[in-house]
Amino acid sequence: FQVCKALQKHYPLRFSVKNVSKLRDLERGFAELSRSGGVMRCCVACLDGLAVRIQCPTAKDTDKAAAFFNRKRFYSVNTQAMCDSDLRFVWFSCSYPGSCHDWAAFSGTSLGRYLEEVGLPDPFCIFADAAYVASRSIVTPFSGNLV
Repeated sequence: FQVCKALQKHYPLRFSVKNVSKLRDLERGFAELSRSGGVMRCCVACLDGLAVRIQCPTAKDTDKAAAFFNRKRFYSVNTQAMCDSDLRFVWFSCSYPGSCHDWAAFSGTSLGRYLEEVGLPDPFCIFADAAYVASRSIVTPFSGNLV
């Protein structure tokens, strides 16, 4: 917990949801990754979750140590992170215990709530894996099921 708090304090990452100029720069980076120079249009970041292994929390740390025991059978913090096209972090949060699902951990953050309520300016979006819920601002893989 102390490491996460220190990272957030000394290495604050602010994802600029309202800075259209910055969003255009981020989008351009992803577009340039494709050989055609434009297959990955509109993407400004990629989002994923990571279970960061920790020791079993003590009673001093939390009264719910079991919540940090994840489905992979170890104690962890659910860390949500987004990176740009150069694999640099542009945002992260390590506010939820390891048993928390990625979508729940992300949607509980201030960025997740903002994107759910307001969204990114058109046409920008964030790419994520199937652990997340597709929305106007979040693009996830097609499940293959229309029903």
